[in-house]
Amino acid sequence: MKHLSVEKLPIQNPVWDFSVAVYQQPGVANYCISLQDKHNALVNLVLFCCWLGTCRCRLSEETLKQVEQVIVEYNLTVTQTLRVRRRALTKTGADYGAVKAKLLEEELYAEQEEQNALFAWFRKITFPAGRDCEALITANVQVYLDSLDPDLECPRCLIDAALKYRIGGVAE
Repeated sequence: MKHLSVEKLPIQNPVWDFSVAVYQQPGVANYCISLQDKHNALVNLVLFCCWLGTCRCRLSEETLKQVEQVIVEYNLTVTQTLRVRRRALTKTGADYGAVKAKLLEEELYAEQEEQNALFAWFRKITFPAGRDCEALITANVQVYLDSLDPDLECPRCLIDAALKYRIGGVAE
């Protein structure tokens, strides 16, 4: 996400804006990529769980299953395919840099499409509300992490980055 100017991408919504800001905070990108590579995590879903917490929304296991269905097929058939192609490139040929940049741009666009779908889904759902953003961020991410591996814990860098982001100029 941090390698492409957001202004170049056509879709804007609060989930995407939040994700770009949080992903760029210290430790978050490395954590997310590691989670993606080691546990097949959907980074967009991790960031969406955080965003829900900043909106004071509580994610249940049942709701997590519903939200996963919003993006999982697209992620498998489009986003991951682009990622595999980008990572498989070898540093040979004069066009290596241009091809890699184009694939990264397409991959980021696909991720942004996923974020757009998540935001559209969010606007149709009613969530239980809470007051403590930090507790909600932690709980929401933990619901997702538990679905991947019960031994995973929500890292402090992710919580701090999400809290740093301001929704409507307000964060707790």
